[in-house]
Amino acid sequence: MTRRIFDAPAMLLVLALALCTSVVSAKAQAKQKLTVAVPFDFEVGETTFAAGEIIVRRISQNRNILLVTTADGDQNQLRLTYPIRADEIQAGGKLVFHRYGNRYFLTEVWVPGKQTGRQLTMSNGELAIQREMLDYVTSTDAPEVETVTVLASLR
Repeated sequence: MTRRIFDAPAMLLVLALALCTSVVSAKAQAKQKLTVAVPFDFEVGETTFAAGEIIVRRISQNRNILLVTTADGDQNQLRLTYPIRADEIQAGGKLVFHRYGNRYFLTEVWVPGKQTGRQLTMSNGELAIQREMLDYVTSTDAPEVETVTVLASLR
């Protein structure tokens, strides 16, 4: 005589609890946001953000779209991204900018505790600067790109 450890109603209950737990976890992750005080004006897409506190969060389940907004919600910009990978897990959150002279462009977003980050698609403004840089290939006064990192907190 064989004895069943779980009957059908008990198994359904276990599966339902597992599903609920994963849904709650996914919703909690979607609500996480990076908050950062950026000490300079910067550009995301076609929007220029003034120096101050900004919030970055993903708004799509596949993580490809990020929303960058000011803390007061007055300015916002959606940006398509793609995954990038670091050599090691990131201890803290950070935003990475490209700086050309006095213009800054948000290029990467990193969440603490992850080895993957998000690379933002390049804006028309940054593409134009890079095209101009090609004209200076043989010149000594060519503008240079500098990478600037600003630490962020996860909330």
